[in-house]
Amino acid sequence: MKKLILPILALGLLTLTAFKLFNNKAVAEEKVYRHDPEQKILVAAEPVGLQSLSKSTQWLGTFQPNREMTVSSETMGRVTYMGVKEGDHIAAGSIVAKLDDETLHLQLKAAEVAWENAKNDVAHYTALVKGDAVPQMQLDKAILQLSSAESQVMLLRKQIRMSTIRAGISGIVTEKMFEPGTVVSPGAPLVQITDIATLKLTLDVPEAEISKVKIGQAIEVKSDVYPGAAFKGTVSLIGSKGDGAHNFPVEIQVANSSKNPLKAGMYGTVSLGENLSSESLAIPKEALVGSAKNAQVYVVQDGKAVLKDITLGASNEQYYEVLNGLSAGETVVVSGQINLRDGANVNVGE
Repeated sequence: MKKLILPILALGLLTLTAFKLFNNKAVAEEKVYRHDPEQKILVAAEPVGLQSLSKSTQWLGTFQPNREMTVSSETMGRVTYMGVKEGDHIAAGSIVAKLDDETLHLQLKAAEVAWENAKNDVAHYTALVKGDAVPQMQLDKAILQLSSAESQVMLLRKQIRMSTIRAGISGIVTEKMFEPGTVVSPGAPLVQITDIATLKLTLDVPEAEISKVKIGQAIEVKSDVYPGAAFKGTVSLIGSKGDGAHNFPVEIQVANSSKNPLKAGMYGTVSLGENLSSESLAIPKEALVGSAKNAQVYVVQDGKAVLKDITLGASNEQYYEVLNGLSAGETVVVSGQINLRDGANVNVGE
């Protein structure tokens, strides 16, 4: 009897397990989504229209001074006067510093006396030579002494002029490298002057875009420091040699503004617009299905989504030009394509 009970229990257990598995499969199949071919899929759509496509290219650059100059001493001496300080706006010719020239003035007085004596000697010997009182050699010697005395006077006057050190350009004193009492030598830098009345905006323009830029071209320049403000610029230089990345240097002269003053080192941006096409059919980029080479779109016809092959032309940040495959007035799906198939029923929403 016991031998019969065990097989019966095993068979019952197998039957119960099979029933459970079958029941679970039925429940799982009920939860699986099955597409209803008659159900309408909600999409967003837009009519195809004519428009002119344009594209704007933007480049970022850095403002640099139009001119920058380091003023140096041309002679040796002790600084007795300092005419500038950092941050000063100075004009060309303004006195930067003066060196001690007292000794030079004393030497000049002595040299001028010697010059006058030499002049008198030449006049005296000239008269004597005419009367054959002295030989010509005496006059020639006096003329040489006169020339030497004159040269000495000219040299000392130049040294005195060099002891007054002046600015070579107008601009702002951005660095001062001396103090009163400093003994400077020839070539010693004293101040740096930066001219930002006009600035240079330096850009790196890619090879594909360099043909859009011409010497003398008027370009509008903007800076994030002054939102909404625009500065007038003119292309002054286009590099003839690109770098390893095929970028070419371009310089744009920009007049500074007293209302919105620019500074060297700030960023500036340039935007150039380009007309890509005249009036032509265009679709939003969101409407595209597939790639630009194998372009397709869903067109809404009689409440259904119809998949169409199209040929694309020019493009900008928002639109593709359509060369073939669509007509003006047709409606293309711009959102919801992921749920579509060719011939699906659609409900066009906003």
